[in-house]
Amino acid sequence: MKNAIIVFAMLIGFTAMAQKEGLQKNARETRQQMTPEQIATLQTKKMTLALDLSPAQEKQLMTLNLKAAKERSKKMQERKASKAKGEEAKLSAEQGYDLRTEMLDRKIAHQRNLKTILSPEQFSTWQKMARKGHSKRRKARGHSEGHKERGDHHRNGNHRK
Repeated sequence: MKNAIIVFAMLIGFTAMAQKEGLQKNARETRQQMTPEQIATLQTKKMTLALDLSPAQEKQLMTLNLKAAKERSKKMQERKASKAKGEEAKLSAEQGYDLRTEMLDRKIAHQRNLKTILSPEQFSTWQKMARKGHSKRRKARGHSEGHKERGDHHRNGNHRK
């Protein structure tokens, strides 16, 4: 009887995990099928609700979000095209560095543009929302929250001998 209960509980747990993964996959596929305009509109409306934006701010933000969504869409299409050609081999260290630098430059520019549109209070709220979203995405990908930076355990003397 005890074993049956344990098996039943595990079965329920596995089913719940499978459903959650399925929902995340469906949401990702749905988003990939949206146009940049649809993505920008949804993103702007979410930010309008969360940050209580004025109509002028909403309009400026829509322009900014649309530009970013079009850029992301273009990059995604380029990656798909290179993958279809079989060019999506392992990136060299230099290529990886260039891609990361380019991405970070876009993020910095986006953040600076947001800073000009939002009030200091709204910008602070946006930063908190962005951090929360980042940690959610990390968890969804299977990264633990409390992981140490590479090499920290060696500097602190917490490594195996």
